[in-house]
Amino acid sequence: MNWGTLAPAAVTALLASFAGAWLVTMVPATGLRKALPLVLLVVLLYTLWRKDLGRVHAPHLSPRREALRGSAIGAGIGFYDGFFGPGTGSFFVFLLVRGLGYDFLHASAGAKLLNTATNLAAIALFAAKTDPGTLMLNAPPLTGPV
Repeated sequence: MNWGTLAPAAVTALLASFAGAWLVTMVPATGLRKALPLVLLVVLLYTLWRKDLGRVHAPHLSPRREALRGSAIGAGIGFYDGFFGPGTGSFFVFLLVRGLGYDFLHASAGAKLLNTATNLAAIALFAAKTDPGTLMLNAPPLTGPV
């Protein structure tokens, strides 16, 4: 894993997810619910069309530009994850492959790190804004059986 790219991307993903989670407490996400199937279909079609996509690990940017682009990916998808959420891991993988030239193995590893950061931020905000009784009622689905 390229920590020079993924560490700043994880930080921006965490911060953007926190902002998205905060915003969703203020406004509904109904428009995104309607658009999500279309966006996922476009990603699927693009992936099927580009048979060689993600087959070769060939980063093509300078380390600084890769870190900046990785941070932009982290911020954009992080905000989306905090605000809405579905498909985040797939979007991270797709953009790391398409935007940074990673193969699917490296992109999947990076996506797991970034997705963990976005999930932690959203969970922290929702835990802080939720009363303890509601949080305890919802904890079993998050943690599994104890």
